[in-house]
Amino acid sequence: MIDFIKYKFWYFAFSLIIIVAGIYAIFNWGYNYSIEFTGGAKLNIKTKLNQDNLKAVFTAENIKIRKLRKTADQYNLETNYLTEQQLEKISQELIKKDKQAEIVGSEIIEASFSQDLKNKMIIATILAVLVILIYIAISFKSFLFALSAVIAALHDSIILFGVYSILSKYFGFEFDSLFLTAVLTTLSFSVHDTIVVFDKIREYHSLKTNENLEYSANKALTETMVRSLNNSMTIIFVLTSLIIFGGSTIKHFITALLIGTISGTYSSPFIAVPVFVLLQKFNNR
Repeated sequence: MIDFIKYKFWYFAFSLIIIVAGIYAIFNWGYNYSIEFTGGAKLNIKTKLNQDNLKAVFTAENIKIRKLRKTADQYNLETNYLTEQQLEKISQELIKKDKQAEIVGSEIIEASFSQDLKNKMIIATILAVLVILIYIAISFKSFLFALSAVIAALHDSIILFGVYSILSKYFGFEFDSLFLTAVLTTLSFSVHDTIVVFDKIREYHSLKTNENLEYSANKALTETMVRSLNNSMTIIFVLTSLIIFGGSTIKHFITALLIGTISGTYSSPFIAVPVFVLLQKFNNR
């Protein structure tokens, strides 16, 4: 049996370093927000113009192109907010340069919609945390189990937000609804792994006493560690393959899931369990 709990403060220190670096990145660099959160326009333009000539049309109208991607027969663009008049003007200017040019698709996202999306995502995250807290507290008949699991889940979310800010700064990753989906998925994955370990601890130990609490925690971790790693590694291999060979449209989302999976694999044995041991000892004093 391995004495995992013995090194709990090293685990906390390691996590603290990553969290502090992430918080620094968030407050200093922030994120590249997608138009889902800032408002703007998505355009699909079919034209024979090259990128420079296409950009010139938008520049002449003082419209900023935030993202431009060329597919086989058209351009996919994201710009700042456009009025119907501006969209019509762009269409006319394109036709002047290329008579066959056509805006085959357009989507205008209002700033009010983006704010509403932010609010919904915040509410969804809060509700997810509360449901996790209540569910584990009822299932394990212990609030400390629930609190420890939520702390570990929040630990994973904070790390994901921080690392994503760094990726946003240096690799242009966008903060969009898919990223927030990855955050909620990370919460779920983290808690799932934590419950497996907690169930073993409950099996081996009576919570009315601190006697042999660390022994029970170490035994539970030793028995579940290999299974947890095997389960996580299969997910990590799949996600890594998708990042390497998958399409660019899902790469940022998959990367966020990979970060959350790695963090969740780490936090279940090395954050949730040590935190529970400390809370239980303090509660039984």
